[in-house]
Amino acid sequence: MLRIKPLSVALSDMGPEEVTRAVDEYASAYESYVERNADSMPEGYSGHDPMPRVALVPGVGAITTGQNTADAKVAADIAVHTHGVARTVLDSFGEPQPLSDVETFRFDYWPMELYKLSLKPAPAEFAGRVAIVTGAAAGIGRGIALSLARSGCSLVLADLDASGLDEVASTIVGDRTTTTSSLTALNAKLSGALSARVSYSADIDTHPPAGVKTVDTLTRFTLVYGF
Repeated sequence: MLRIKPLSVALSDMGPEEVTRAVDEYASAYESYVERNADSMPEGYSGHDPMPRVALVPGVGAITTGQNTADAKVAADIAVHTHGVARTVLDSFGEPQPLSDVETFRFDYWPMELYKLSLKPAPAEFAGRVAIVTGAAAGIGRGIALSLARSGCSLVLADLDASGLDEVASTIVGDRTTTTSSLTALNAKLSGALSARVSYSADIDTHPPAGVKTVDTLTRFTLVYGF
């Protein structure tokens, strides 16, 4: 539960608005669950982030989330085994009897696990953030990319200089960088970069341009998501 929450969110045949609504409803339900069990909360602790860690999408599989790619991969590994066991139990014995709300909460907020969480290093300033850096192969763009990476940011690096992008990406530790160099206009650059990044990240938080004239805000560009 510590890594993937007691429940996953199920998404099926949904457009962006329906997905947003389903996630919002999940978060609201989790906050209500914490409030109902506030008397059982260990002293000195508060509720976890209410957002889902695992989304189940028929025909696609599980989509997992985390502050970075490594956390999301850990959640994915746990989700595979957890849901696999649940499926085996269901197939073998029929509908199971779930734990009560109170017992689930005691597992979710077991003091020893909460203490383990408190031992984790504090996240970097921009951990969990995603930024697109254009002109990232050299000069100011390169400097911005490296600075954001040191601060924990996940990056989409865009430039026509493919070899330069590869060099910059190779200096960034961890699986937090996507590069794109085959784009011919700013709108195409941003669309392609977002399509590349959406495979393992969510919202784009910032777009620092370098060597490129910004002709509109990021949210007004036509973006095509490749789901």
